[in-house]
Amino acid sequence: MKLKGIRIAVLLLALCIMAVMASACGEEPVTLTVIDKNTSTDVEADVGMTVAQVLESISVKVGDKDEVAPALDSTITSASKEITVKRYASVTVKLADEEKTVELVGGKVEDAIKEAGFALDEVEADADVNAYLDDSMVITLTKETAVTLTADGETKELSTKTNTVDEFLKENEITLGEFDEVSEKLDSKLENGMKIV
Repeated sequence: MKLKGIRIAVLLLALCIMAVMASACGEEPVTLTVIDKNTSTDVEADVGMTVAQVLESISVKVGDKDEVAPALDSTITSASKEITVKRYASVTVKLADEEKTVELVGGKVEDAIKEAGFALDEVEADADVNAYLDDSMVITLTKETAVTLTADGETKELSTKTNTVDEFLKENEITLGEFDEVSEKLDSKLENGMKIV
């Protein structure tokens, strides 16, 4: 009699578990958009999966310093719409001999330039300022310098992105003869308002 009661209890428990599973499985999968930098991927996920499982299902790896919203251990619900992955990047920003390293999560080139202390309107980057950062990226900046050049009896106000007097003269197709003299040393760094004769 006792054994029969245990069997009935086990059977009822099994039926309850199956009913719960059937109701959970009965939910339609949800379509989520995974946003990772410039890439948007639509993926179907079952309600009850974790964000980590969804990312794993589409081979998106997440680093220790990356940020994911909602969190990796969050559960997908029927109201879930989007998963955003923001990537960590340590970036070097260079301007002539000046070099700064900045760390950002989910940043773009323009963010790294600002974080390094440079004004966007005063420099030009060798990368698209709207591009997302990659870890270990190096961004090289050039700055326009206003220089007055007097050569062969003619004076001009010029802007340049070159760094030295020699580079500036070459850019302006000034060829020095053996006995020509220049008011500044050829390896001198250009400065705003410099006058070169």
